[in-house]
Amino acid sequence: MTEKVYIFAKTYYDATADRTFAAGPYPWRVLDAGLQTRIAALTGDQVTELTALQDVPGQISDLAALIATAQVFYTTKAVMDADTGQADDTLALVFDDSTPANNGLYSSTSGVWSATTLQLVNASRTVTGGGLATGGGALSSDQVITVSEASEAEALAGTASDKVMTPRRAAAIMLTRPGTKITEASGAVTPTVYDTYSWTSGLTYQIEAIARAGERGKLNVYCSLGLIINKTFDLDAGISTDGSVLVTALGNGWYWCRVTGTATASVNGNLQFRMLDANGNASYTGDGTSGLYVNSVSMVDTAAPTVELLPETQLTAAAWTKLTVTVAAADVENFGDAARLDAAHAAAIGTMTADKFIEASGAGKYPSVYRSVVGTSGRAYVHTVEAKAGERHRLNLFNNGGLAYDCTFDLLRGIASGTGASMTHLGEGWYECVVTKTAAGTGSGNSQMRVYPASGAQPYTGDGVSGLLVNSASMTEDGTELWPLGSVFSGTAWTKADVTVDPDSAIYRTINLSAAETTSTDYFVGKKWAALGTSITDQAYYFTPLETLLGVTGQNLGASGGSIASGAHYGSLYIYNEITNIDAASDLVTIEAGANDFGTGNSTLGALGDTTTATFYGALYASVVAIQAQAANALIVFLTPYGSDSRTAGYTALPSNTNAAGDTLLDFQNAVREVANLLGIPCIDVGGEAGFGYLSNTTWTSDGLHLNTLGGERYADYVKAKLDELAVARLI
Repeated sequence: MTEKVYIFAKTYYDATADRTFAAGPYPWRVLDAGLQTRIAALTGDQVTELTALQDVPGQISDLAALIATAQVFYTTKAVMDADTGQADDTLALVFDDSTPANNGLYSSTSGVWSATTLQLVNASRTVTGGGLATGGGALSSDQVITVSEASEAEALAGTASDKVMTPRRAAAIMLTRPGTKITEASGAVTPTVYDTYSWTSGLTYQIEAIARAGERGKLNVYCSLGLIINKTFDLDAGISTDGSVLVTALGNGWYWCRVTGTATASVNGNLQFRMLDANGNASYTGDGTSGLYVNSVSMVDTAAPTVELLPETQLTAAAWTKLTVTVAAADVENFGDAARLDAAHAAAIGTMTADKFIEASGAGKYPSVYRSVVGTSGRAYVHTVEAKAGERHRLNLFNNGGLAYDCTFDLLRGIASGTGASMTHLGEGWYECVVTKTAAGTGSGNSQMRVYPASGAQPYTGDGVSGLLVNSASMTEDGTELWPLGSVFSGTAWTKADVTVDPDSAIYRTINLSAAETTSTDYFVGKKWAALGTSITDQAYYFTPLETLLGVTGQNLGASGGSIASGAHYGSLYIYNEITNIDAASDLVTIEAGANDFGTGNSTLGALGDTTTATFYGALYASVVAIQAQAANALIVFLTPYGSDSRTAGYTALPSNTNAAGDTLLDFQNAVREVANLLGIPCIDVGGEAGFGYLSNTTWTSDGLHLNTLGGERYADYVKAKLDELAVARLI
């Protein structure tokens, strides 16, 4: 307390003036010593009480602050403004103006009063939370207003009305959704959810599940009748266990799993979704709590992919039978990117945007869809077409002007030929076919999409119904698109010659493939392959396209007229003797033998267990031993011989056709299969499964036995597909 105590009152009583009001403005008043002593002894609460007793307007909460601040007092702002004689920086308090905003502290400068930022607080006022806010109280002290955040449980429950949603709680809601958990029973279990479906022979079905690992991480899709499927998805690793089915990550541990299969019989079969243990066992001891999550399941006929075939897509439905499992709703973290899920389903269903280019009927046809492009010397051009095989499978991109390119794309086998040509598999049989060209001169020319026959070029005889599918076309010049409406092939921008465009008549559907899936030769690219065999190998009708498909460096060691056994009457040991010529660094060695050993060679068949070249059985065994010594790291693969048609009667697979020893071609085919089985050597059954035989070889061979161009491509395609299966199984 200072040596003098000042106190302000709205009504200051002058005891010597008969308690009449003193005239304003009201200056500081000096209290007598007795009152000073009394005020000095007051506590903070009592000072506040004293302030109230003195009838100070606004109920000033801190009397000490007022005493230390204001120097003169005015009842109204008008009275203060009239007092222009105060010294600069004098502080004044206006306390009883009828306009509340005029009350407060002011400072003088050259006789002019200006409001200060320091204002009085009315201690009788309160602030109290409303709505979702709580707390508060009188302004005589600091107050806290509280707004409570919803807990994650409250956010998920969605019932509380007195809590607020924050971004983190909103994220929890967005990333969590009602799902389904498949939980195994306790004890001996075969955790399965299944439904019986009536399969239609010949239809190709795509089965999907959107799933996420829980305590268990392996989901198996299984059926043993009608549609033969047994595929497992590892939901911890995000892969299929054999690499033959598609898995797409959707985020937050969710995967879009799908498998495709063709029904072999029109029968009823159980479509099963099975949970496996960590070792991949379908039957194991369950703990009663472990399981995995499934958001939904689906099945479509790939020819009509917009029609859902399952009666229920939620496994909780009564239509699904549960075996040693419970299936119940469970909140689980949502997909990390819902847009990716939408895109995934769009890719699965496809869009009816592809056009069919249908060749005209008659001889001498040049089926083509084209438009003019002016090429400028030195500029870079990229011609891109999304296409898929129809009845025709070869697309030719051609320009006869300043760009001058001529490139052909095999839409069945994924092979591009021609300078600047490349192609990428987009999935579902669709390819992106690209020609890159820098114009060597300036001039106009037609950039054409031409339908080619199975072999050869144009012109050819069209049948009026065959064609191929095209979804889009693009032409860029130094990166700038020249065809903004490049996909409207039925429009007037495109000229049609010997072709009809059926617009939006086919489904364009692709799957987002991994880098390994987009290139058909990735398993073998850069590896070395040695091919042993007869004239069927030596003539290279299958060797050359297979070398391209695999992306390997091939070594053709075929021996025309060759047999593998030493007892052959013709070509004895021709094939076996080529083993010493195999590159020691070979990664793959194929053996195509048996046609001549059975036919003109009349080799002694022998029996399983023979180990010398004296018999066909023994020569196969001895060849494997010799190859392992020559190329220790090579994968050895047998190719079974196929039979001829009637044009080369001595090589047919007819039971009535026997060689000099009384053996049939089937006996020699079985010998290859049995030795392969004995030695653990992969056997690709060309003779039994690739479609060559007595009634079909007119199409595939030139003379009933030796391959033509089409037959070579068919042979190569079949062997490539089977080699891919071996690569997936990590045998190479």
